[in-house]
Amino acid sequence: MGDSGVFYISKSVDFDLLVGNPHLIDTLTLSFNGQDTAISLGNQIIFDTLVHISRSFLSPDTIELKATLVKKNSERLSVSTTIAILGNEPIIVSHPKSFFILRPGYTCTLGVKATGSDPLHFQWYKDNRELAGDTLDTLVLPSIQPVDSGIYRCKVWNNWGKDSSTITSVIVNEGSGKTVYWKFGVLRDTVTEGEILSVRVKPLYIVPSGDIGTLTQLNPLPKSSFQGDSLFVFTPGKRDSGNYTIPVVVSTRGGADTSQIIITVLPHYYALSLHAVSGTVTALPAGNNYRWGEMVTLTAVPDPGFKFLEWTGAATGITPLIKFPILGNTNITAQFIAETAAGCVELTTGSLNAAIINASPSSKRPGSLCPQEGLYDNGTIKVWGTVRFVFQ
Repeated sequence: MGDSGVFYISKSVDFDLLVGNPHLIDTLTLSFNGQDTAISLGNQIIFDTLVHISRSFLSPDTIELKATLVKKNSERLSVSTTIAILGNEPIIVSHPKSFFILRPGYTCTLGVKATGSDPLHFQWYKDNRELAGDTLDTLVLPSIQPVDSGIYRCKVWNNWGKDSSTITSVIVNEGSGKTVYWKFGVLRDTVTEGEILSVRVKPLYIVPSGDIGTLTQLNPLPKSSFQGDSLFVFTPGKRDSGNYTIPVVVSTRGGADTSQIIITVLPHYYALSLHAVSGTVTALPAGNNYRWGEMVTLTAVPDPGFKFLEWTGAATGITPLIKFPILGNTNITAQFIAETAAGCVELTTGSLNAAIINASPSSKRPGSLCPQEGLYDNGTIKVWGTVRFVFQ
């Protein structure tokens, strides 16, 4: 009888019980943790009967399934199996906002939503330090002050797993009277995939006379950085389109102020133009426009009587199948040449001059020469395709 093993709540669990000589059985009783369910086999005349049972369980538990047969002669037979029904591990399905910029005295509320089997446990952290007593799915910071600025996250767990929320930057601006401050609330800009956005931010903040502002990022991204004294550089890669919010801080000896830069990265598409004579070129994935950085597989297919020679243009190579990254508007040509013509003199030397002499002896009898593509005379002559020379 089985399945035996590990299963999860709300999932269907199937059991098969093979009963031999069912015509000798009076009753069959199935028991799940002591709760009986009687099954009537009726007046069976076949030798074997397969009893299939499907059940689901709504709470984690260890389940003992016991089958008891009572024969018509009152003899009893029992068989049992044990399975474990586990709860579902937690998954955070709603994360808090990535940042809050508030004035002192305001209330900041962070919250998460999670699925999973009860009981679910929550714990909030600030700057990777556990916040004692903050064990609900919602964290309320009343009358927020500068000391409350920091990085917050929430961990949720149960007996079967755990999950963590994305981090949230809480920034408390001290308001008027500050000696250092940004001139803007939110700086927005746009860049295209594969391009570089550079912003000189020094003119965008005020510091006391004789002081120097130090620039840092909260939640720094690998693709963004400050360079030199005040150059903000953002370099999106392939398929990095979307919106990016970067809290930035300018600080001096006497204070600091925080604002944010929001960058919209637009997808970049480039045209791919393929050319061929005496053959065709196929591209996978097929199309005329591709995202920046997308890899395209090109295959050169010659017409009958021709063979592939090489790729020219943006791609190079002598194999008919290549993989090529799209990094700009691209033109690629597949070169094909005719197959070797019948009746030609085969070139067995790297010297074209020697081959010509062999094909046209001093008697000046008619002769022909069909050199294949390649380099001759130590690279001083290059032949493209099959060329026929006739000497008389």
